[in-house]
Amino acid sequence: MYVAVAGMYRSGSTFAFNVVRESLASAGHVVARVTASMPEDLPEAPVDVIIKSHVLDEHCTKLIIDGAMRCVCTYRKPEDAIASSMRAFDFSLDRALIDMGHCLLWHRAVAPYSLNLAYDEIDRDPLAAIHRIQRWLLGTSRSSEAEALKQRYDKAEVKKRYDALAFAEGMTHVGFSYFDSTTLFHRRHVSSVVSVRGADVLDAEQVARIRHTLAPYVDKDGDYDPGSGGWLAIRRAMMRVRRAFGRRH
Repeated sequence: MYVAVAGMYRSGSTFAFNVVRESLASAGHVVARVTASMPEDLPEAPVDVIIKSHVLDEHCTKLIIDGAMRCVCTYRKPEDAIASSMRAFDFSLDRALIDMGHCLLWHRAVAPYSLNLAYDEIDRDPLAAIHRIQRWLLGTSRSSEAEALKQRYDKAEVKKRYDALAFAEGMTHVGFSYFDSTTLFHRRHVSSVVSVRGADVLDAEQVARIRHTLAPYVDKDGDYDPGSGGWLAIRRAMMRVRRAFGRRH
């Protein structure tokens, strides 16, 4: 099985990745890669392949649309995700808006073919989110395993564990931080146990700018619905994805 785990920055995609990784690993061998492309160094033996990225390349996008790759996408109110990126990574608003635009453009194309998981659902009821992921992947949920995953990836527990993370063997350095190469959680990954809303930490001008810039994707209150837009909007989004990748490569 090929599985992609993607989604907005700061929307719970690393939580979803670990649920996918551990749920599949309990049934067999798993290869996980942080990449936007299909890995070329896969073993010959049958394995489940997981790729983790925020935006995937055109080839993987087509695999998702064709049903050859499963996809779990996490999403969040964009201004909340942007505010969290600015706090966690010290990103500028310009940088965060560019990243968000790329994510939304890509996600609009794959949303009809993916399990779309809202950050608020993960935050409010992580056990229910785990069950949804397991049913999507395996056709059934595993109660005892799901409960163990809930405990292991509890937000307060992750914050406690990774706030104290020191760089060591088995970690990957990304310039501004480093992360555990297995779980992909980085130092200070969870900035706050209580989720912060964008409107609480951004000024009114910043919120207005985000909503204006992302107007093709959000409603008047700044909310993003991956099921909105209809098939015409999805086809147009896919065409924009192809043009964007064509310019990039």
